[in-house]
Amino acid sequence: MLNIFLQSDSTLFFGRFHSLIVHLPIGFILLGVAVFLLSLFKKFRFLLTSLPLILLLSAISAILAVVFGFFLATEGGYPEGTLSWHRWMGIVVALLSVASLLLILGLFDKNSSGIPLRERLKISFLDSEINKQKKQLGVCLGMLAICISVTGHLGGNLTHGEGYLFDYAPSFIQELVSNAESVKGIYSFPEDADSTLVFEHIIQPVLIQKCASCHKGESKKED
Repeated sequence: MLNIFLQSDSTLFFGRFHSLIVHLPIGFILLGVAVFLLSLFKKFRFLLTSLPLILLLSAISAILAVVFGFFLATEGGYPEGTLSWHRWMGIVVALLSVASLLLILGLFDKNSSGIPLRERLKISFLDSEINKQKKQLGVCLGMLAICISVTGHLGGNLTHGEGYLFDYAPSFIQELVSNAESVKGIYSFPEDADSTLVFEHIIQPVLIQKCASCHKGESKKED
């Protein structure tokens, strides 16, 4: 079995599943945040009992996304700086997911030491531990929401090029993002219409706007 993973073609084969798996922890983490926020209202407090399962699934899927992400990175063709940040942020998301799960299982609670895992999985124990650790759990989930957003943004930059998310953002948002370029400055026509060059003034700006984000030097990938 180990030989399968050591073969370069097999590594890339599994790595291509990163794009599919990576959406799972995003969904589970955002669902966990939504459940936690809703539980602040008394009528939705019962939703807290679903958090252990949600965090278990987010931890498993986040770890798998990291592993398959490492496989995919061996393909090369990605800007090193962005790839490094994306990789480390993905690891942080996985670690925070595991830490959040361990938190509600009472493994950080000294008063719960010595309690067997079977007892920790009971609804009564989980409900009690979640309420005791509610503040810490809220901090963990908040950090997870921020980290998964940053990780996803970096992943989008790797796939579509830098500034992809903000290409069509309102001007005031583009001003807040230093690496976002305004589309308005792409087209530049000479005052004399007879001096207009078809490629330089018409075709090239379109290529820059539609293709450069994915095919410029820093993000070009060889087939």
